[in-house]
Amino acid sequence: MTTTPVVRAQRRYDPERKSRIVDAAIEVIAEHGVAGTTSRRIAAAADVPLGSLTYHFNGLDDLLARPSGGTPSGGRRATRPTSTAYGTWPASSTR
Repeated sequence: MTTTPVVRAQRRYDPERKSRIVDAAIEVIAEHGVAGTTSRRIAAAADVPLGSLTYHFNGLDDLLARPSGGTPSGGRRATRPTSTAYGTWPASSTR
């Protein structure tokens, strides 16, 4: 009895994939408008698997916010609190 070795597909090293997705999103929005933009259209325009969009972005809204200057995927804008439970945040230390 002979066994056939399992052949796995090699992962394609593609460091530009995320930026290609963003560029493709801009092109799809320009061609179809925001209402006509879908994950499938973006993936096809970027020539990437559909799963790459969900790997790099938290959803279509996250991706659509990116070209317009939104916050990075999964990130929050770093802001200093303007108030605390005890009053306003001091502008500078008084020590």
